[in-house]
Amino acid sequence: MTSETIKDVEKVTEIEEFNKHIHLGLTNEEAEFFETYSADARKKLLWKVDIRLVPFLALLYLAAHIDRANIGNAKIEGLDDDLGLTGIQYNIAVSLFFVPYVLLEVPSNVLLKKFNRPSTYMAMLVVSWGFIMTFTGLVKNFTGLLVCRILLGIAEAGFFPGAVSKRCPKT
Repeated sequence: MTSETIKDVEKVTEIEEFNKHIHLGLTNEEAEFFETYSADARKKLLWKVDIRLVPFLALLYLAAHIDRANIGNAKIEGLDDDLGLTGIQYNIAVSLFFVPYVLLEVPSNVLLKKFNRPSTYMAMLVVSWGFIMTFTGLVKNFTGLLVCRILLGIAEAGFFPGAVSKRCPKT
């Protein structure tokens, strides 16, 4: 360190306290409130949040699972004949969903940390997968089915890990 740097450091009279809860998207004022909130009151509050949020997340996860598995029902009803699928094309379409689903779970959580409100990101995921499932019913060929399955894997990749990671605050 040079002598000028040492003098600059000595001039600092007030140091702002570090916000330990920045990863939750809290401002300094909100973090201070969180720190002074009693453990008992925090436990009661989390219980209320759980009662309201967890059933809704469970229903959304059930809907995602039904969307993911519904292609089997579509095959029974004639999907392969309607789209002209031959050989292992159906198996490719089913399997291709899991490539982006597995590869994008962690990057999706990294992206989730960029949002101050996880509800915004989660809503974008849910709405996008709803649109994709709607457009899956409009495909006319194998290529369209592949595109929809890949996009569905991308949309669903961040839902479950995002719901779990943002529900469990680090206290």
